[in-house]
Amino acid sequence: MIGLLTPLTPLLNLMDERIRESGYVRIDETPLQVLRSERAASTEHWMWVRVAGAPGQRLILFDYDASRGGAVAERLLEGCEGYVQSDGYGAYDGVAAKLTLTHVGCMAHARRRFFEAIKALPCAEQKSATAAHEAVRRIDALYTIERETKALEADQRQRVRNEQVRPQLAALHAWAEALVRQTLPSGKLGEALGYLLTHYAERQIMPSPASMT
Repeated sequence: MIGLLTPLTPLLNLMDERIRESGYVRIDETPLQVLRSERAASTEHWMWVRVAGAPGQRLILFDYDASRGGAVAERLLEGCEGYVQSDGYGAYDGVAAKLTLTHVGCMAHARRRFFEAIKALPCAEQKSATAAHEAVRRIDALYTIERETKALEADQRQRVRNEQVRPQLAALHAWAEALVRQTLPSGKLGEALGYLLTHYAERQIMPSPASMT
């Protein structure tokens, strides 16, 4: 593996350039345990992952770092334009503002929290028509539109999104705002609603193409 570094470096550099030029980068960081490190006292380091490119032309790069700080995010996103999509980790807000990027939330992460709310229900209620189920149904309807329009040209997909997705997103937002006022914030459903509404208010929120393939 070490021997591959030199011959693969030009390819890795090209992938890095293409990701930064894409106009839409998805980024996430995952804890990685190391046995010994001269870079940090903690054994919990981080694998940063960037994804860009259209379906069939996907680019994925992994970057290892001992830090989860904003400086790493800034280094990986410097030179990018357009949109950066994350799970809502706060470090990206400052980096996006500094680099004049639009930070968008991820609907897949919002959906996951409603599934966690369903799993927290008593077994007898997990197949019932609860508010968490309704949230998943509404989000799934958005993903259905994305799947059905995947083969369309970009301008056609945008027209469908304007005509169908925007009204459904607005309806989801209004539904969640009404429900959150009747829901305890400390419960799983309250946490899911809070996540959705926080990211809807502070950022844009959009389906993640990576999660639909």
